[in-house]
Amino acid sequence: MPSPSCLALLQALSKTIGLELAFDERRHCMLMLDEDILISIRCLDDDTLGLYGLLSEFPEPLPAQDLVQLLSMNFLLMERCGMSIGVDRATDAVLLLERLPVEAVTAEAIGDRVAQFADQVRKLIDWLRARDQSRQSGEGETPVAEPFMPAFGQIV
Repeated sequence: MPSPSCLALLQALSKTIGLELAFDERRHCMLMLDEDILISIRCLDDDTLGLYGLLSEFPEPLPAQDLVQLLSMNFLLMERCGMSIGVDRATDAVLLLERLPVEAVTAEAIGDRVAQFADQVRKLIDWLRARDQSRQSGEGETPVAEPFMPAFGQIV
């Protein structure tokens, strides 16, 4: 059962976006924002909302350069935004993750926080697509430092 504070934040988000949202029996709520952005909101045990944004499927086998790029991106996201990239091995999904302690987020701010998270998901999806398109067009590998560093700002 989700905590009352998690339920209150989800209800506030529902009101903000004009859609009825509810946690399922696993304390998850799925939110499809457009054809590309799928966000899962989960009430975690420590009275924290976990935001999970689907980025892509985990490629098998993963080229070493791709792993280095994902780890570099993970470092920047953690340092600048408090977010991280992870892999759900049950589904082989590459996810963007953020923890929102409920005491740090107001009902008035939850819509903005989810929107900021969705914006980061969009930037990462676009970065991954550009990298893959560059590779498919024969332009070679995408440099690690240049393409994504300016795209990420601090989330407040």
